[in-house]
Amino acid sequence: MELVRGERVLMSLVDAAGAPVVATTQAIYFGGSAGRRLGWVDLAGVRWDPGRGVLRLVGLTEAFQVTLNGAAQPRLVALVRERLGASVLVSAPVPLEDGRRAAVTARRVPGSGEVTWVVRLRDRADADDPDVRDRVAAAIRHLRSETGL
Repeated sequence: MELVRGERVLMSLVDAAGAPVVATTQAIYFGGSAGRRLGWVDLAGVRWDPGRGVLRLVGLTEAFQVTLNGAAQPRLVALVRERLGASVLVSAPVPLEDGRRAAVTARRVPGSGEVTWVVRLRDRADADDPDVRDRVAAAIRHLRSETGL
């Protein structure tokens, strides 16, 4: 595991298989020999199953499971939730035609002034549909003007 320049370790532990799980100021590292890195800005959600000790990290394009054991579980889960929440600047729903929906979210890349806009299409909305593109672009313009982002 190689940290990104300027990244600082906040918590380190091992998963149920003995592989390192490291939470930093910018990302969470896990996955043993596969060596996964999921930046906080790339994390869409987190679910915790305390009975099974399973931390489910929902990324923007795929989901991962990390099975934890030991007393540090609740602290890591709390840290992951805090880091996810801290990266979100503003979020708003975008109504589309035929009752479909989208959501736009401005996320700040930790340790920088960089803002990333994330669009999540729901209800099988088509990213190539010109109406969808226009409505999402209008929502982002509105949020930018309202927030100064």
